[in-house]
Amino acid sequence: RTQTPSGFFWESTDEAGLAGHSFHPPYAKDWHLLRKSGDVLYFLIKHFQVLEERGKTIPDSFLEGTQKLANAFVRVWKEYGQFGQFVNLQTGKLVVGGSTSCAMVPAGLALASQFLEMPEYLVIAEQAAEQYCKRDLENGYTTGGPGEILQCPDSESAFALLESLVTLYDITGE
Repeated sequence: RTQTPSGFFWESTDEAGLAGHSFHPPYAKDWHLLRKSGDVLYFLIKHFQVLEERGKTIPDSFLEGTQKLANAFVRVWKEYGQFGQFVNLQTGKLVVGGSTSCAMVPAGLALASQFLEMPEYLVIAEQAAEQYCKRDLENGYTTGGPGEILQCPDSESAFALLESLVTLYDITGE
C-alpha cells in the first residue's frame, strides 16, 4: 500500500497504515521529495545483504517492490537526464529538477545492480555520480537534501554523495 504506481513510495503513513505526505503546501499535493525514495533504495539493498548473510529468506514481494523502485529512478534518468528533487508521486514526472537531492541514488542503484543482477543500474549510477561531481562538487556545494530548505546548500546531500562515491569505488574500483 505504500508504493505508488510510479514505483516511488509515499513519504509517510499513519497509525492505520494509510499513506500520505509528511509536508507540502496544497499546490504540491502529489509532489514527492525523491531523496526519500533514494534513501529507501539504498537501505533496502543494505538490509537485504544482511538478511542474506544471516541465511534469511527475502520475500519475493520485497524484491519486486525494490526493483520497481530502481526502475522508477531509471525511467526518470532516461527521460530527464537527471533525478531532480521532486516528482509527481503518482506519475513519476519530474516537477522540480536541478539539485543534488538524489545524491544517494547512485549508491542505491550500484548496490541494486549487483544484488538484483541488473547491469544497467550501474551504468546509470556512474553517469549520475559523474553529473553530480561535475555540476555540484566542482562548483563547491551540493543542494536540496532536506525537503524544507528548497535548494539551499546543505550537508545531507554532500554526505549522500560521499556515500555514493565510496560505494561506486567499492564496486568498480574507480
